[in-house]
Amino acid sequence: MSRPPLSIVIPTWNAMPRLAACLEALVPGLSAGLIRDVVVVDAGSTDQSRDLALDMGCRVLDVGAAGR
Repeated sequence: MSRPPLSIVIPTWNAMPRLAACLEALVPGLSAGLIRDVVVVDAGSTDQSRDLALDMGCRVLDVGAAGR
């Protein structure tokens, strides 16, 4: 079976409460093989957004300060 074509990228900055609900909805699809990967791109959060994403099996990219 080939890998699913769907990757989900979520930009974040201090998004802990909303990110938790979002990832809880996506992780079952990740576990079931319907989603290839979930990538959380963090712009220097000071909350636990990054740790939550890692704990839930997502890839995390740190981009430093918030901005475009």
